[in-house]
Amino acid sequence: MTTAPSARDQASSLAPRARTLAFATLTVAFVMDVLDSTIVNIAIPAIRADLGAGPVAVQWMVAGYSMAFAMLLVSGGRMGDVLGYRRMFIGGMLGFTLASMLCGVAPTPTALIVARLVQGATAACMGPQVLALVQLLYPPHERVAALSFFGVLGGLTAVLGPVIGGALIEANIAGLGWRAIFLINLPIGAGGIVAAWYLLPGGRSPDPLRIDWAGNALVVALLFALVFPLIEARALDWPWWCFGLFATTVPLGMVLWWHLRRKTVRTGSALLDPAMFQDRSFSNGLLTSLVFAVAGEGSCWC
Repeated sequence: MTTAPSARDQASSLAPRARTLAFATLTVAFVMDVLDSTIVNIAIPAIRADLGAGPVAVQWMVAGYSMAFAMLLVSGGRMGDVLGYRRMFIGGMLGFTLASMLCGVAPTPTALIVARLVQGATAACMGPQVLALVQLLYPPHERVAALSFFGVLGGLTAVLGPVIGGALIEANIAGLGWRAIFLINLPIGAGGIVAAWYLLPGGRSPDPLRIDWAGNALVVALLFALVFPLIEARALDWPWWCFGLFATTVPLGMVLWWHLRRKTVRTGSALLDPAMFQDRSFSNGLLTSLVFAVAGEGSCWC
């Protein structure tokens, strides 16, 4: 019985030109992901005027993407290990492109919120494969430069998102107005899917960790209990059950931590290894990312 080549074997066999084209394909997906997390901010006034969205709906349009992305990010990466990085990348990009279309044709605020949630969820399937494939495409001595490029590109894209969004809205392409910021993803996504099929290496991890569905469910519950009251409570005049839901974040966090430690000891395939938080570089990077995300999201929560 023959074993299919792993993703690492297939990536290492690529010629330099093929590797460069694969890297360019990953760059397009990375830009789409980051861009759609910030580009909507500048479109909020136009969306409110067109769809009649209230403040709470606006907050869900902005935060829903990031929340869905955070809920499924780690499991999305783990599914790439199990099912194959190219397969998950193409599936995530296809879902992201279709979700962008739903955002662009949304007739109501609720429809736009649901489409944004789907966008975030599919980005969580697509995004982790980008960095995983970069790790496979480049040897360690070249990997730092490639990852640094993504860091700089991500920062620039996040900053330029509102600028690009404003330009698209001002151009009013085919009379689409704010809808163009989402529909522009359709040709880009279609091109990215075709390029990924031909240019990215196939295969999967030779020793993938199992998916921690229980841990992911606890993360979903924890984030919902944290975000839902923060968005909805003020509009509902702070009912008691919002405080109760918010209070459940403490026991949910404790149960999640217990589960992660237990799963790590028993199987070594927990959603996250708690030992990671003892690493100063990881903790500082996480804190910096949190501050950056809060600052970015908070710019339109008013």
